[in-house]
Order: sequence, then C-alpha cells, then structure tokens
Amino acid sequence: MAVDRDSLVREYFDRGYDYEEIITTLRQVHSKIISLRQLHRVLRNQNLYRRKYGCDTRDAISFVQRQLRSSGSSLGYRLMHQRCLQAGYRTTRENIRIMLKLLDPIGVEERSRKVLKRRQYWSYGPNWVWHIDGYDKLKPYGFPIHGAIDGFSRRIMWLEVTSSNKEPEIICSFFLKCIKTISGTPRKIVGDRGTENVHVAASQRFLRRNDQDNNSGEASFKYGKSVTNQRIESWWAMLRRTCTNWWINYFRDLIENDLFDTSNNVHCECTG
Repeated sequence: MAVDRDSLVREYFDRGYDYEEIITTLRQVHSKIISLRQLHRVLRNQNLYRRKYGCDTRDAISFVQRQLRSSGSSLGYRLMHQRCLQAGYRTTRENIRIMLKLLDPIGVEERSRKVLKRRQYWSYGPNWVWHIDGYDKLKPYGFPIHGAIDGFSRRIMWLEVTSSNKEPEIICSFFLKCIKTISGTPRKIVGDRGTENVHVAASQRFLRRNDQDNNSGEASFKYGKSVTNQRIESWWAMLRRTCTNWWINYFRDLIENDLFDTSNNVHCECTG
C-alpha cells in the first residue's frame, strides 16, 4: 500500500533525518520530489519543529541511563541521539553528548582513544555496489545473521536473523525480496567465496546479462575475501561495538552460570 508524502516526511523526521536527508530519501527511495520550501511547509502543518518542541531533559537523561545499563552501553553520542529520537525523546545531539560525558565518562574516554585513520572507500552512487556477508558472532547462541549494505549510502538493504546464514537458498531469498521491493538490482555485488553466495551470484549475473556497462554479466558479482569486503566489515565492527558485544557478554554470563548450553539444541532453538 502506497504511503502518502506527508506521512513519509513525519516518519523520517521522527527517525532523526535532517532536511537534506529527508528530501534525498523521498526522491531516491520513494520517487517523491519535494523542495526544501515544501518540506518546511509540510513540517509546519504537522507541528514538527526540531527546536520548538523538545522533551523534558530529565526524561531524556532517564532514557540514556537505561540504555547505558543495557545494549546501548557502547553507543557514541550520535547513535545514542538517533536512539533517543526513535524512542520519541526529541533533544539535540549536543545535549546527548553532554549527558554521555557526565553519565559515562569512562566509555567516552575509551571510544575517543580508538579513533583510527582508515583507507578511503569510494563508490559512484546509490546501488552502484552492494556488499553482502554473514555475521557469526551470535551464531553460537542461536542467532545466525546475514546482511547487505549499499556501498555509497550505507543503507542496509537487508539484515536478517535466520536459521542458517550458510544456505544459498535462504541468502538468495533475501536478495530477491530486496530487489523486488526496490524494483531494481545493483550494478555490482561483492561477497566472499562461501557456498552461500552461489545463488545470489547466479541471479545477479542473469538479471544483468543484457546490460552493456563494464559491470554487466559475469562482472556484476565479484568474489573476494571476507576481510577485504570493507564496507560491510566496517558495519559489522560498528554493530559489535554498539550492540552485539553486550549480548555476547550476556550469553557468556549465562554459560558461566550454567544457565545456557551451546551444545544443547533446545537452548539454542529457544533463544533463536
């Protein structure tokens, strides 16, 4: 069912998108063209203002404290700000930065020391190249994950917890569902040489067989080592820092207290 433009504007506003991001997302994802002036008018008609309506600071602090006691304990101020907005707590990014500095000074210091200068990544535009890979850090506890990310926009094309992230039929179903949703395929897909990618590679090459660009046909799927699949490996590292590391420690605590047995299929199936 088609969603009207004003509802989409409100959705992305509530997610914390800035004005340019809202305009770009409407154009590229929903084929809806809107100018900055029109956007301001739509927001005004819905009484949506970034600064005029903020939540009570005490409520935001309580929310941040709850996040710091759970899987949000590794979040930086930008991601914590996004999480606040998604939960309905409208506040500024600067306020969140100050809150984290006061509530979690050790975490802020640890994150600031881990800033590395990485080699530059380059992509020509949206859907130019997708990076796909499986994530196995939670697999011992019953949560195999598979994902795909657009190299240019870093949009998550799919992120699925599945019964297996090594079955080619399952991985291909994610790919086919995604391209059906966006009504198109990427120019190129990059994935490792695992057997789980064979159906995706065959499907991508078939769908791009009649195109005439340099990445058509056989060149539309590129095999490479998992560690060189830079964009999605970087996203997995971010996921580990901001979310899954807390859950890994949680499951390890359960194991150490004899409350969880990874060799017990019943335990793994119940968690998954």
